[in-house]
Amino acid sequence: MKTQKLSLFSIQKTVKPIYDKILKSPEGLASVEIITSLEKSWRDKKAFSPLPKADKKSWKQANLKLWGSYTIYDHIMDGGASLAELPIANLLLFESAKVLGGKSKLVDKAFLIMEIANQTEFSRVSELKKNPNYWQTLDEDSLLKKGHQKSLGLYISVFLFLENRDINSTEQKKFWDFLVLFLNCRQLADDLYDWHDDLKNNIPTAVTVSLMKKFKNKKDNLSDLEIEIFQNIYPHFHNYLIETLALAITKAKKISVLEKNNFLVSWAKKSLQEEEKRWQDYQKLLVTTLKL
Repeated sequence: MKTQKLSLFSIQKTVKPIYDKILKSPEGLASVEIITSLEKSWRDKKAFSPLPKADKKSWKQANLKLWGSYTIYDHIMDGGASLAELPIANLLLFESAKVLGGKSKLVDKAFLIMEIANQTEFSRVSELKKNPNYWQTLDEDSLLKKGHQKSLGLYISVFLFLENRDINSTEQKKFWDFLVLFLNCRQLADDLYDWHDDLKNNIPTAVTVSLMKKFKNKKDNLSDLEIEIFQNIYPHFHNYLIETLALAITKAKKISVLEKNNFLVSWAKKSLQEEEKRWQDYQKLLVTTLKL
């Protein structure tokens, strides 16, 4: 079988609309522009010279390629893109690694975690298509704590920036610990919202595994699945989200290399507000739809 070569046209056709969407998304734009945010939040600007424009531009482009790669992987998993686009996702990941990789242990660690997480998810989805009983072997708590792994790489230029500025490893670890907590929550919020599509596409998340361990058959009555989500699963994970986001805010406040205008705290507080609003909406839906 001949290997299909990627033409510049096919890459641009796939990537351009993704890039446009990322740059219009608050979360995507925040990731791409995170180095600019770091410099603006820097405590003593006189003590640290700005990052050279050439580095800032190349790191921004590398972040954008990482987001593009992540988005394509995600679309393939949820059925929104075909496997034919996988080589483009791999190419974007490779191009990003060429710029950011090999210069920081934390950067390389994040790349490796992201790559293994994607491979593991592809493998699990493939296994679930062949063997529905595989659901029962998966651990929802483990999936919950690993929610950050696919998207951690989207912020790895932070560690390259900090190392470039000779910021000590303790401060770098504080950034890492915040991102793990914050991204776990972001992933869980997405999983709660997308649970039905994830179940249809055999995507194992903390939410879908919790459902399948109770019902054992995703073809069970949809209303029964919805009732389980509203009555038990969402309330359980809502508590986790609130507690973990509060912990993430506490962690972010301890990062001494940021000023009082700490954009990480703002990120976490915004997510906390979004979750509280969603919780109110779900409770209304619980009353009106399920008539409880």
